[in-house]
Amino acid sequence: MISPHLLPNFFVSSHLFFLVYLRTTTTTTNAFLHVNNAPPLLSRFVINTRRTPPSSFSYTHPTHLHQYKKPDEPSQPPPKRLPPYPKIGDVVRFYDLDGGRADGEELVGKIALIQPILKPNSETKDWLLEITELDDVGDGFYAEYSYRERRNKKRLVDLRDVAPVPASFVRTEDSYRVPRDAAGKVLPSFPGYNLEGYEGPAAVKVDESVVESDGERYGALKGTLLKDAAIAGAIG
Repeated sequence: MISPHLLPNFFVSSHLFFLVYLRTTTTTTNAFLHVNNAPPLLSRFVINTRRTPPSSFSYTHPTHLHQYKKPDEPSQPPPKRLPPYPKIGDVVRFYDLDGGRADGEELVGKIALIQPILKPNSETKDWLLEITELDDVGDGFYAEYSYRERRNKKRLVDLRDVAPVPASFVRTEDSYRVPRDAAGKVLPSFPGYNLEGYEGPAAVKVDESVVESDGERYGALKGTLLKDAAIAGAIG
């Protein structure tokens, strides 16, 4: 039995003996492998057991199935929305320059009539609008005046001086709701109407059969009225 104080020396001796045995065995084996043109065993042992430094990890994953494809950029920008052509009944913003203000008084009204302005020796047409002013009743609502007041609220304005307003009629208020900004200014949908290629209001298609029928009814009614008037005159 080995005493405890001799254990370290024993392990050292055992380790040295193992190294000498490994060296002797490896030298003999290497000589044999050299004859047979094989790599030395010790070199293979050292190479296989040597820790190599970590290298940068790279992994190539096939991305052809999930590869992002950048959409093609449009060659031309999308066309801008053009202003509409004017038509009777449109709610518009216009200015009254007779109110004493340099920039005029901002008003809202409805187009009642569109008529051309004839100019001599001119190929272009200008248009004049008859606008019926609407009454500002507050909170962005504009109502129509009574029939008697309406006759005094008509204005003739150049088409170039008005702007269409996206007003919506509110039945419960019996008025038009007009969008306005924080300062109370009317917000038109466009700064003006589209004048390019404008040829005036579209003509209303007339049904000839209806006109003929109404003419016959009017003739019959007129004959009846004249007959009744003659009878009443004769009776006295």
